Amino acid sequence: MSLRVGVCGLGSAAHRAHLPALAGIADAADVEVAAVCDPDRERRTAVATALGGARRYPDATAMLHAGGLDLLVIASPPSCHLEALTAAAEHGVDVLCEKPLGLTAGDVSALEQVARQHPGRLLATVHQYRHAPAWTVLARAVRASLRSGVPFRVEAEVERPGTDPLSSGGWRAHADREGGILGDHGSHYLALCHDLTPLARVIACRRHGAAGREGASVRLRLGLGEARIELTYAGERRRNRVAADIDDGRLQLEWLDDALTVVRRGRTTQGAVGALSRRDFVNRLYQPMYRDLVTRLGDDAWRADRTAETMATARLLSSAFSLAARPATQIDGGAGRAAAVR
Repeated sequence: MSLRVGVCGLGSAAHRAHLPALAGIADAADVEVAAVCDPDRERRTAVATALGGARRYPDATAMLHAGGLDLLVIASPPSCHLEALTAAAEHGVDVLCEKPLGLTAGDVSALEQVARQHPGRLLATVHQYRHAPAWTVLARAVRASLRSGVPFRVEAEVERPGTDPLSSGGWRAHADREGGILGDHGSHYLALCHDLTPLARVIACRRHGAAGREGASVRLRLGLGEARIELTYAGERRRNRVAADIDDGRLQLEWLDDALTVVRRGRTTQGAVGALSRRDFVNRLYQPMYRDLVTRLGDDAWRADRTAETMATARLLSSAFSLAARPATQIDGGAGRAAAVR
């Protein structure tokens, strides 16, 4: 029996990533996009027709009420996520939702309530970066240091010359309602920090700049290690960097756009890899994400882990927003910590 998927929101993310990825695994995984919804009549009609007659609806509530779905993919703006996720869980439908999932403590409480009321239901977030080969190499090295009790430092930097012009409705420019760059890009790296260790904890955060050109700085504790995340929409180019310094420089890894450099005890090697600054590469990561989801959907332990990850990442993001809202001198209890995030 095929996996019947409904797609909520037919903007940029759906067209560039979700629908191509689902089409790419459809034959091998027996997946069918059975229904779509979007408030734009012309858009939903065009997509449904292109899919060969998928059912079409103006909103997620109507689509879920009609029944016949196993998985709801939520690709709408962030302020719509929680309502659609809750409705899906109430209809007995699993969820894969674009990030961010919850910006406030209230959002996190609502998410946790949904998970408690619908145990066993998959509530997963789109975090495709973990499927990048360069991240696999870097994460393996950091996890080895965690097991060995060796200190480490992780750095992540994202530079963008403004918000994504392809996003439908320009939601990324509405920082207060939709999360801005902290919700857009920061949530990915908070998820990667949790991927390294469930001990990840946000200790400081600062947001700055005008909406659409804002930046954010986040600091985390990762057990024996620490992480720094720097994000900006006021950059001069598209640039992504992830680096790890392990055991006081004895092992260094840097994933800078399309190059992965490893320095081990003074010896340097470098290889070409996919770049997170390239939309086409990021979009291609959706296919292994979907393949993994479809393959493991029947694994109860995996479902529980993915739902727990969703909750943990939402808590990290909510904590970052909460800390950013405090006066700088109150971050982590004093001016010393505030100075660390300037």
